[in-house]
Amino acid sequence: MAQIPLIPNQDFKSSIPVPLHQHITEERLFAAFSRDSVPLPYPNPTKAFWTHGEPDANPLGKVGSVGNLTANADVVIIGSGITGVGAAYHLAKLAQQAGLKLDVVVLEARDFCNPPQGRNGGHLTPVLSQGFRANSQRYGVVEAIKSVALENHTVSSLLHIIRSNNKEEDVDLVSGHRFDLFFSKEEENDFLLDYDAAKMSGVNLSDIRFLSQDETRNKYGPQFPSVSYFGNNLWPLKLVTQLFNLAKERFSLTSGSHLSLHTQTPVTKVSLLSESDRGEQDDNRYPRRWLIETPRGLIRSHIVIHATNAYAAHLLPFLIPSPGKDSIVPVRGQVIATRAAISSQEIINTSSSANDGFEYWFSRPIKNVDEDKPLIILGGAREATAPGFELGVADDTTLNENASKTLRDFLPAVYPEGWFSKDQQPEMEWTGVMGFTESRNPFVGPVIDPSTKTTIEGQYIAAGYSGHGMPRTFGCAEALAQIIIADLTNKTWTSPKWFPQHFLTTSR
Repeated sequence: MAQIPLIPNQDFKSSIPVPLHQHITEERLFAAFSRDSVPLPYPNPTKAFWTHGEPDANPLGKVGSVGNLTANADVVIIGSGITGVGAAYHLAKLAQQAGLKLDVVVLEARDFCNPPQGRNGGHLTPVLSQGFRANSQRYGVVEAIKSVALENHTVSSLLHIIRSNNKEEDVDLVSGHRFDLFFSKEEENDFLLDYDAAKMSGVNLSDIRFLSQDETRNKYGPQFPSVSYFGNNLWPLKLVTQLFNLAKERFSLTSGSHLSLHTQTPVTKVSLLSESDRGEQDDNRYPRRWLIETPRGLIRSHIVIHATNAYAAHLLPFLIPSPGKDSIVPVRGQVIATRAAISSQEIINTSSSANDGFEYWFSRPIKNVDEDKPLIILGGAREATAPGFELGVADDTTLNENASKTLRDFLPAVYPEGWFSKDQQPEMEWTGVMGFTESRNPFVGPVIDPSTKTTIEGQYIAAGYSGHGMPRTFGCAEALAQIIIADLTNKTWTSPKWFPQHFLTTSR
């Protein structure tokens, strides 16, 4: 086993304001969790830094929210987060390669990219070994390796798009080293076991560096052992905005293809059209199969993509959580934007996590010469809301008081005295809703009704990222787009080498 200096025998629970080792407790609660229904996204959510932290942070915010609603489409994508817009991006590219004309409509219940970006931490960094043993035991070593490969593929693909289009400043991309803290020997040993298992299986872990308490303190500030590796962070909403614009531009290059957006347009029902209402395929168009109902009117479409993550069960009730069922559970996360008490020259601009990933934070890049002290985005503290862990909470219009207090206390306790003021109030605080699955793996592929084990022809899903979407969603959207294009062209889809088969709905 890899060796690094371990934490001395101390009761760190007395100094760290979060309970440790809560994953098993959370998993037990998750396995027994149930609810009667899953709502649509709530109107008027808390204002997130990503949507309100700068003037005009969301230029597409209300696009298509008034006026006529598109009546017909080849593909309707429900959800304008990274998955939904990522699917549009990949469909544009693949349809052009296949010579297909596609009219694609993206629908969003609130403002553009609003629900999914609520608690996003902006960490565009692949997990290299965490969870490797569990994946190997459950799905086999090959699948565990593919789980790592998907994250590497997703991150490298997005970085390529950003850099090849000179969008680094447009999305606030910061690349550098990330560090993850160990608050206990148990957490540290667990990481080392995953590290050794992944390394023995051939996963490239050459970028990982183990740091002792003193090394971490000297480089980053906190006096805990840590692991350091290369990572990235960015402004998630700005990334999705750029992806949408790039997708729209690519669609415009193919005559007869089009990408449109309707925000403030929640989908209340998807139902099968009667044969008489479907129409015939004409001019490379596809007969309409599905009727999408919204408060603003109806849309007829050949294909429907569910990219709604936490809210998927609202339209697909067989995903409503109940014990023993493969489902998607809404889980609320909370985030603050707080100012450091020291200058940006004293604190390294990096992204970080701790306590098995329950807490995550990074310092925002300094753009204004008059801005001296960096702004830190910090999320987490769900374990401080026990016994509930915010499981099943889909209301992101309010805050959890226990999480608020814990987030305020966290950085002053973790960093040296004087780096963060205990009296400093956050500049912004907000909540957002994630979609968790019991396996922590998303559903990707055709929608399948488990009661009949039949595929619902023309409906697809990519959802349930379990708070770990940034390094997975875009890759999952790519695989989903490939499946759809293969179906439209009557070809057999060949799974990429980097895509885990256990994510597929057909494998669950």
